[in-house]
Amino acid sequence: MDAVPSTASATGLPRLFSLRTVVEMIVTAGPITRAEISRRTGLSKQAVSEVARQLEDAGWIGQVGRTQGNIGRTGVTYQIVPSAAYVIGIDLGGKKCRIALADLSSHVVAETTAATDPAGGITALRQIAGEVDRLIAETGIDRSKIQRAVIGCPGIIDPRSGRLNHSPSIPDLTGTDIAGSLRTLLGAPTTAENDVNLAVLGEHWQGRGRGADSLAFAALGTGIGLGLMINGKLIRGRRGAAGEICFLPIENDPFDENILGEGAFERAIGSRGIMARYRRLGGDQLGDRAARSVDEIFAALRKGDAVAERTIDETARLFAFGLLSLTAIIDPDMIVLGGSIGIQPELVERATAYVKAGSEQPPHIAASALGNRATLIGALATGLAQLQESVFAIPTSGPFPLPDPGPHPARAGKPALEL
Repeated sequence: MDAVPSTASATGLPRLFSLRTVVEMIVTAGPITRAEISRRTGLSKQAVSEVARQLEDAGWIGQVGRTQGNIGRTGVTYQIVPSAAYVIGIDLGGKKCRIALADLSSHVVAETTAATDPAGGITALRQIAGEVDRLIAETGIDRSKIQRAVIGCPGIIDPRSGRLNHSPSIPDLTGTDIAGSLRTLLGAPTTAENDVNLAVLGEHWQGRGRGADSLAFAALGTGIGLGLMINGKLIRGRRGAAGEICFLPIENDPFDENILGEGAFERAIGSRGIMARYRRLGGDQLGDRAARSVDEIFAALRKGDAVAERTIDETARLFAFGLLSLTAIIDPDMIVLGGSIGIQPELVERATAYVKAGSEQPPHIAASALGNRATLIGALATGLAQLQESVFAIPTSGPFPLPDPGPHPARAGKPALEL
């Protein structure tokens, strides 16, 4: 696929502005005519026609029809060519790895889920490369069109070195240059990001957080993590550790050396903390009727079990302490709750009530609309934004607007990302 920037960058900022403006309009409003682009953007018809010609010659846009204008005139309509390039999105978890290929119009063309190799480390990364090879072979995509990959994984990724500094759930991954290793294995530019950071981007693109200027995504499951967007920008922090709310000094002593690696807050409301609370409140006296997992505690709650109800209510109250701390510091428009525990309706309802009781102006709180796909969708969103910027080589402080996936011609009757 030919690149556009060589001609665009040689003619200065006005030229770059025209290119970016035309691309944005075609991505977000296509199919669209050159005349309509000119009308909406204020660019001259000549400028629009020249940019459209360059994009068409390079294979990034194509003619898809004609419209009838005044006095018998017709106009050619253009849209992005979906098959011009593809991105890979990866969600690497301690137990499962989700991988998807999406085309330039943001539609997923192939997807798979596999158990994460328990060996972890480079073995897990080689497993990802093997799964990607299989998807490419099954779809018949030209490998040269795979132009970006983005992987999300649990832990702290140093934004300067790209190395994973803390990975509690995947063996032998700490200290690994994940992006560099995958770049070699996949043969495509690769970015590594914290999984919850990608989840907040996914929710902002296609989930509950659409339109939110400041958004938080709090994931509660085995552990707890937080992704933050403030004024439309992802917040990573100096060491990539922004949002590591597992270390909030809530319920447990943050100076206790026995919990430094886990975090005081995570010890309190992660799955191990919930099980410990359940046993302490009377679950260990129930014999054969005792719940053996957090899922079973929620099931018992739905059957009216008093110990289960007290356990979840106390957990929700502690969870609200963290959310109230976040509200006081960040003042987000919305907090989206995710994770296998965080999306449980009984917890969401109770935590929301406690936040409302403890804040004069509480943010809107809602369970994730994307569920366990939030990180994967955020990875695809990031890859598409990076691809658009790199292809058109336009310096910008933010990504192009991503298309809102609609019906795809090759996938009639199916939602774009099968949410």
